[in-house]
Amino acid sequence: MVTAVPGMTAERFRHLTSPAPDAVLLRGYGLGVGPSGEPGFTRVIEDLKSGGTPVVVLSQSQRSRIDLERYAAGRALLDAGAIGAADMTFEAAYTKLCFLLSQDLPRRTSPPGSTPTWPEKLTLQAEPVATALG
Repeated sequence: MVTAVPGMTAERFRHLTSPAPDAVLLRGYGLGVGPSGEPGFTRVIEDLKSGGTPVVVLSQSQRSRIDLERYAAGRALLDAGAIGAADMTFEAAYTKLCFLLSQDLPRRTSPPGSTPTWPEKLTLQAEPVATALG
C-alpha cells in the first residue's frame, strides 16, 4: 500500500514499488485524485501495469467513493491503467486482491478466447468475491 501525499515524486513512487509487487493499493485523495500532475507519475503506473502489476486506487477518506473520471487528475490515473476501487475500504480491496492472487490466473493481457488474466477479472466495483456483499 502506498499513500499519496502532496509533493510525492514519481521517483519516490517508483522506489516504493520496486521491485514490482503483486499489486499496488494506492490511497489517493478524496475521489481518487493523486499526484498525477507530477512528471513521470503516471508512467510508473503504466510500467507497473505492463509488467502485470495492477494499481488499485482507494480513497484516504473513510466515506468517499473513488471516481477516476470526475477530475482530470483522476482521469490521468485511469488513462495510465489504474483501477478505481469505488466505495471499498482498504480492507475489502486488500482481501479481494489476495483472493484473486490466490487463483493462479495469468498476469498479462490474454488473447481473445483464452483464460482472462486476473487484472481483467478485477471488477472491484460491482462483483462480489468470496461472499463479499459488493
